[in-house]
Amino acid sequence: GFVSLALGTYAWQAMPVQIGALLVIGGLFVAENLVYEAHLWYVRARGRLPHSKTFTELQSLPDFVLLAAVVHFTGGIDSPYLYLPLLSLFMSGSLIQQPFVVVGLAGISTVLTSLVVLAEVAGLVPYHPFAPAALAEPYAPVGYVALSLGVYGVMMVVTAFGTIFLNSVLLQRAQELRESEERYRDLVENIGDLVFAMDTGGRLTFVNHTAEARTGYTAKELLGQPVSVFLAPESLGAFKEAAERGFGEGLPVRGLRVVGLTKEGQRFHLEVNMS
Repeated sequence: GFVSLALGTYAWQAMPVQIGALLVIGGLFVAENLVYEAHLWYVRARGRLPHSKTFTELQSLPDFVLLAAVVHFTGGIDSPYLYLPLLSLFMSGSLIQQPFVVVGLAGISTVLTSLVVLAEVAGLVPYHPFAPAALAEPYAPVGYVALSLGVYGVMMVVTAFGTIFLNSVLLQRAQELRESEERYRDLVENIGDLVFAMDTGGRLTFVNHTAEARTGYTAKELLGQPVSVFLAPESLGAFKEAAERGFGEGLPVRGLRVVGLTKEGQRFHLEVNMS
């Protein structure tokens, strides 16, 4: 998107060198992401590759190389996309759970961008201003360049450690959620009451051990089946009406008495509470 915006600006200002460079950069961005998407597809279809984690971590490197090129071809230190690598670092860092890798990527991006800018200051590479009217103007003052690079470096460090902190908080919350779910599942599985969950179509999505013991069905046999599989025909109307009220109006159902049927056809009584 940012490359397309820059291309549009250069096309409007008739700057062919910059247009050609950004077309190449855009093509490389597309190629890189196609490789990454192919990797994700393979992982989902065939299982995790031996070096999938390393691939995910290193996939950000070409991003930062290409972003440094974008900065160069859109005005160097005055590029409107100078801080775009910060966003890329945050997005990449959110997927990487290794703090040293995130810090390393921040350092690499800072070094790459700084080298591009310093090479422009030294006249080692041509200066590509964002507007043709600035072609005759000298490069930005050294003090301004140094200050801008210093701010850039500080923001990279802040982004890196902020991403690491956010990752640690999210991982801790995820672990707490998993533990809470496990405790809740253990409670529901081992409680003496028959517990089940169903979707809006009335098909079972969860049954506990007591449901298996009371109905004679295994969980595998029950899941995906309509709840009517273990309800007596005369109880279906009342149950359906209560379920529609619960799903449609969000009202809990308390003390609904129904008759159940086991796999062998034996009848048993249930008091249903739904929420």
